[in-house]
Amino acid sequence: MIDTPAVGGAAARPPRHLTPRRGGLAALLFVLLISASAARGHGTPIQLEFWGDFPPNAARCQRAIGRAAATCALRAWRLRRDCAMTRLQGGACDEDAVERAIVSARFDAQDVVAAYCTTPHLNILQFTSLSEAQIDVTSFCRDLEDAAVSLLLDPLAGGVPPGSATCIDGATRVASKLFGNGFRSRQRLLDRIAGAPFSVPTKREMRDASTAEISAAASALGAQMARRCAPAQFAALYHQQSPEEVVAKLTSRADCLAGQAYAQAGVVCPVAECGNRMIERDEECDDGNAVGGDRCSATCLRE
Repeated sequence: MIDTPAVGGAAARPPRHLTPRRGGLAALLFVLLISASAARGHGTPIQLEFWGDFPPNAARCQRAIGRAAATCALRAWRLRRDCAMTRLQGGACDEDAVERAIVSARFDAQDVVAAYCTTPHLNILQFTSLSEAQIDVTSFCRDLEDAAVSLLLDPLAGGVPPGSATCIDGATRVASKLFGNGFRSRQRLLDRIAGAPFSVPTKREMRDASTAEISAAASALGAQMARRCAPAQFAALYHQQSPEEVVAKLTSRADCLAGQAYAQAGVVCPVAECGNRMIERDEECDDGNAVGGDRCSATCLRE
């Protein structure tokens, strides 16, 4: 297990009393977004057949990158989810505190990468620099948050019918479990391959076993979601989507971790699909259709 270090490296977090409020925070997030788009993505991914069996310190660095990305993404999603559920139940949520906590989670993730990775290790893993690895980690953290919030929380912004809290709570809890299960399965797979020699057929068998594991967990959790929500109730809350459709979209986020935190081409994030009501990489919006003139363009950019 990799413990989060107490201090970081190139992207050290500012003291808590200097953490910006809404105006400064927006500026900081803008800077993070611009830096991410300027150097987004690691080097050319290696085919899984040739990826792995790295020196011990490089494999340790890879484990740190994967864990940092997954931990940051889950923290950010749970913060958004808890805030939404608190409001749904009549409570108050401090949005500024949530934003600060999410920024803190991203800095923590960058600190982990800085603590466990050197430039030679990162070069072996197909990252050109420390900053590039940190950008990939925080980009995944933001992308997962965008996808989950747009799919599960944004549809509730206009209000929900009475008696819907149990259904929504069940759906968002299932999402957390789906992410956790999927991330762990892909991390176990790729961390093992990163640190030891395996034949090509064995790598493929391991990948297929991980995929089957994720699929089985998703099926069980989808059934759990359906038990918490009557089909008509779920469809009314989530734009006529079924629990199975939503579970399938959420489950695909596990492979985004593999594709962004591990520079291999055997497990990759699905291509973004404009019109599926889930904001994915390089999309600014997704209103469920591929037509323009409604403030969200046919290519899922804001109008």
